[in-house]
Amino acid sequence: MMAGLPKRSILFSTLLFIVVALTTNIVSAQTNDTATHLVQVVIPEAIKIFVEAGDLAFDFAREKEKSSYPPADYPAYYYPLAGEGRDGAVAIKIHSNVARQWFLYVKPAGDLTDGTNTIPISQLEWSTDRVTWTSFPGGGGEGFGVLLFSGNRLNGWAQFNVYYRLKLTGEEVGGTTYGTTFKYTLVTP
Repeated sequence: MMAGLPKRSILFSTLLFIVVALTTNIVSAQTNDTATHLVQVVIPEAIKIFVEAGDLAFDFAREKEKSSYPPADYPAYYYPLAGEGRDGAVAIKIHSNVARQWFLYVKPAGDLTDGTNTIPISQLEWSTDRVTWTSFPGGGGEGFGVLLFSGNRLNGWAQFNVYYRLKLTGEEVGGTTYGTTFKYTLVTP
């Protein structure tokens, strides 16, 4: 023991020594110690298409109920039945994060047929604005078909609408269901 010093002073000196010693070790252990790592984000090029509409239906039995079939004169134009919340458009969603231009085509598999009878595919017309209507070429077109839209990189998904109408000439055979399949193709060069 230290002679002449009270016990409190000895205890205080001891605690002060311990605090200074611990603080010095902690501070010296925290200096000049760092670490780093690289963060990478890999986003692949993606070009996707999604067709929202189900089957297109030109239902002339319903048109007959509304007294609009048969028409008073030919040629007569009819529009497909619109599903709930739709205006008769085929809604196509496109996603493209590529810097290159993209092109959207549609091509019918062939004429509208029931297996025996045929309505030429040229009687089916398409439009992107419901003002300018274009007939499908015989056979549906060459290559990917007819060009509907083109564009560049999009911010997320974008929706494009295509409208269809059928021209009846009066030569169509009734009592049957005609059909064909449409193929939509989205390409980048």
